[in-house]
Amino acid sequence: MAQMIKALPHIRENFSQPLDPKAQPILDLLERAAKIEQQEIGGNAKQSALSDAVSLAKPRVACWKHAMLGWDDSFASLSGALLSQRNPYSWVIALFARPYHHVGRRISALSTFIETPWLSIPRERMDLVVASPAALWNAKQAGAQRFAASAEIPTAFVSFEPFLADPVATLAAALEALGLDPAGLRPLAHSTKTNEPIDAVQARHAAEPWRNWLTSAQVSMINAHLDPAVMQAAGYEIENPDDFADTLSVEHSSALQTYQQLRLK
Repeated sequence: MAQMIKALPHIRENFSQPLDPKAQPILDLLERAAKIEQQEIGGNAKQSALSDAVSLAKPRVACWKHAMLGWDDSFASLSGALLSQRNPYSWVIALFARPYHHVGRRISALSTFIETPWLSIPRERMDLVVASPAALWNAKQAGAQRFAASAEIPTAFVSFEPFLADPVATLAAALEALGLDPAGLRPLAHSTKTNEPIDAVQARHAAEPWRNWLTSAQVSMINAHLDPAVMQAAGYEIENPDDFADTLSVEHSSALQTYQQLRLK
């Protein structure tokens, strides 16, 4: 979505503001420490701390794109805000396959991943611990909904599923809702994450493969951390565990492993 907007000469897709100058001395020290760490041991702990500090030194409007949303006056200069969302069941599997900024050892079993508390990082601007990945989705989705309700600028939600099925029409409708001209929008030929042809990505997601990759017990685990009101506001339904298999077939288990490998490329 961001790449499509970037191609429009009359719309700027993001907003940046300078760092708080009072934070600059600390950031300089962290940057030097991160370089030394990388040179001597190849680690990235201090680089991660630097990224957190840089993000937190910026106003909310310029914070990390995955941060918990919260309205403040720094957003007032924007013409509008696009808020993306995704089905939580599909989202949890995507996070399992590629757990961005997961703190701790990589979890190889999906059931364990679903029921393990999620440790957030400071740039997420939220509680440092949430009960599970599904609870992380619920907290951030609820935050986005509160942001939209309190925002003093136009907002529009863009759901992953219709956007992937028809990127131009879905994004054009969202831009128009913000009062922006979508003229010139063009679909991308390849995924910006995996470089797959977009038509292949569209075909895979249209079949909702996540329905074959979750067991009844795993759906129950996810449901335990979803707020029905948040789900309804997002336009998603809480799934019935009885509609899912007790165990995955060999075929579906293999397909999930293939998806994991694809996400890690």
